[in-house]
Amino acid sequence: MAPYHIDRSNEVQLKKLKKEFDTFVYIVSHDLKGNMRSIRNLSDWIAEDMGEAASDDILNHLTLMRQRVEKLEKMMNGLTELSEIGRKPNQPKHYDFRKSIHKLIEKLNIPPKVSFEILGDNPELSTDPDLMEQVWTHLISNAVKFNTHENPSIVIDAKDQDNAVEFSIKDNGLGIEKKHHDKIFNVFSVLVPGDETENVGMGLTFVKKIVEDLMGGSIKIESSLNKGTTFRFFWPKYANLQLEAQEG
Repeated sequence: MAPYHIDRSNEVQLKKLKKEFDTFVYIVSHDLKGNMRSIRNLSDWIAEDMGEAASDDILNHLTLMRQRVEKLEKMMNGLTELSEIGRKPNQPKHYDFRKSIHKLIEKLNIPPKVSFEILGDNPELSTDPDLMEQVWTHLISNAVKFNTHENPSIVIDAKDQDNAVEFSIKDNGLGIEKKHHDKIFNVFSVLVPGDETENVGMGLTFVKKIVEDLMGGSIKIESSLNKGTTFRFFWPKYANLQLEAQEG
């Protein structure tokens, strides 16, 4: 495989777009959070005022209203967190791939039935460990959460290249149809209807933003129905210059 090359030609444009996005998120989240709190409080007051006179249908509608508001709040909180990623990056440190993955798996309290296999190299890598942990947290959590296989298994791999590390995570879940691959990283994109899941579709957006916008790497999905899913991403070995560019 040819060495992975870091393209930073669009760095100035990315910084400008990020600042515009941060301003937009601040204004929208400030206004919407206040209105959502008002709606939730209003539903509580209606239920209290009606008391025993409230029918089951009315109570169900009020419950649904509160659930929708809670989901909207999660979305707004996710957008706020998304705008803050990399704002104050840590100084690059040595990252021990194998040790960090084992610790993270223990930290996530994953069900015992899920098996893990960690392959490949333990590459020499200097990076922001918090950003790397965010990426792996979302990818591992997704691989567990959406895997309905009787014996869920996850394989994590690392391949050392000249100036980057090729990481991958593969599961044996249901897989994702090719027609959905282009939108899977989009903000609020979920493949399950909104009323059937508490997921707000932010995890992979976080991953893509960190890997590509902050680190100058790349990520792609390889999947098809009934054949599991693999996420493969390239992470620059020495990305401190890219991180410092986000501070301005």
